[in-house]
Amino acid sequence: MEGVQALSTEARTALAIVRVASQTRPPATEPCLVRLNALYNHKGRWAYGVFEELVARGIVHVARRDYREVYVLDAGWFDAATDLMLADVTSETSPPSAFEEAGDSFLEDLVIVAAQSHVGTLRTTRSGRMDRRSEAAVLDHLTRWPSTRLDWLLGEHVFSSQRLAWLVEAVRALGGADSPRALVEFTAVPRVRSLAAADAWGLKALDALSPARMVLEMLSRSPEGRFLAVNALRDSVGRLSLDPFWAGIRRRLDLGLSLAWSLGWVAAAGSGATAEVAMLPRGRRALGASVPLSTAAGSLILDADGTITATEPVDPQVLCALELCAECVTADRARIYRLTRARAARTLDLGLDLEALVDVIVAAAGEPLPRAVRERLDGWLARHGTVYLSRAMLLMTDTPQHSRELEVAPRLRPFIRERMGPLALLVSGAPEAIREALEAEGELPRPGVVDLSADHGGKREDFEEIGHDPVGAGSEELRGAGGAGGNP
Repeated sequence: MEGVQALSTEARTALAIVRVASQTRPPATEPCLVRLNALYNHKGRWAYGVFEELVARGIVHVARRDYREVYVLDAGWFDAATDLMLADVTSETSPPSAFEEAGDSFLEDLVIVAAQSHVGTLRTTRSGRMDRRSEAAVLDHLTRWPSTRLDWLLGEHVFSSQRLAWLVEAVRALGGADSPRALVEFTAVPRVRSLAAADAWGLKALDALSPARMVLEMLSRSPEGRFLAVNALRDSVGRLSLDPFWAGIRRRLDLGLSLAWSLGWVAAAGSGATAEVAMLPRGRRALGASVPLSTAAGSLILDADGTITATEPVDPQVLCALELCAECVTADRARIYRLTRARAARTLDLGLDLEALVDVIVAAAGEPLPRAVRERLDGWLARHGTVYLSRAMLLMTDTPQHSRELEVAPRLRPFIRERMGPLALLVSGAPEAIREALEAEGELPRPGVVDLSADHGGKREDFEEIGHDPVGAGSEELRGAGGAGGNP
């Protein structure tokens, strides 16, 4: 800053213009000159002389890029230029009496979106877009916590869909979308690593929102606990930006700040025109500062009716287990879940270890499951998969006598498993092999395999007489223990 103080007022402004433009790539010299002239109501080569002061001091260099001259800011001056801009927006005001911190809401929302996509709530169309109905359902799930789910900066809910789109993209980028197991593994790593992964994605997402990244770097260099007016930050960037479309700059800035708030990087006070922001320790850490990580955790309460009450903050691994194996009843100041038979079945159908997920919840609660809940859970685990539908192949004839003749035919005996009625024999094996055996016995079988569930020639009463159903029937070989059976 000592070097900055030696510059003229106009040269400081020129330095700030280059700093803002350099957030993405070195700016062309001509737009910089035009912007400086416009700010001081000058024309012609006046601005050129101001920039020459920066070039003479070695602060800015002139280079060629794509047949155009560009200004390149010396690396050692980036922080000084950021502090220069920060000084213009800093005012000595009292910290707000009330402000909002999102905490780990981004990571929590990410886990919820990933889990809901796996259990079938969040669906996509063939084109890859989110289904409108399922999008609304998941947004409702995300926006139930009042303050931490509202869009404090924009003052309305128009950002919700954009945030959900970011969350879906983050789920994919962080590897939580491949399978339910991938999500469980992601949340099972230490919390520090999970947060670091979310922060890394956030920095990547902000690369497309350069004005916001610029403002966040300014905030990270301000004293801890100092709140700055969002409008002042907007004006600082907008006044110096080379982009003529201010509406686009402001939207990128607002979206970026809202994303940073969702990530838990900044605290916010007020809304709309009175909005103020301050950088939090996690934001400073994400931008490269060495700041210790808080390990605060909420509590879990297990009730005898299967209800689970979780207070903020909820550990990502615990939240993942709750979302996958329990139904969310409500989410206000605390999240309330309930263990249900339907969700337990869905969890097992996904190939997940329901017992292990419940163990995560129990460990976080620090108490065993109530006896009644444990008995219900054990019952669901014991009964899952013991009843199932299976496809079987039947050898059908037109008369009982013909069926009895085929039952004792030598070439067919290896394929026959059980009699299923006066006209039906349960068989196993390749249809081609069975057909060859029939032909070797002198039969002329009908071509193909007839689907009895669609059309079986009016013979359904033959099955009903002895209490069998053509779908799901079979011997003990078909009904193997506890698995999803297949063809014999």
